[in-house]
Amino acid sequence: MKPNPAVNHVHNGFKGFKKEECDFVITAGGGSSRDCGSAIANLATNGGHITENEGVGK
Repeated sequence: MKPNPAVNHVHNGFKGFKKEECDFVITAGGGSSRDCGSAIANLATNGGHITENEGVGK
């Protein structure tokens, strides 16, 4: 995982999540890998595009 994951990293991870029919996300390490894993889990739960979930109170 590169520092500061980009939107395409999240969406590529989410594609893999769906393709493999995963039930949950586990992250290891910290920082960027956790951020990306959290964003993938967010998409798995809420759908849509990750940029729709940016900001306070969303």
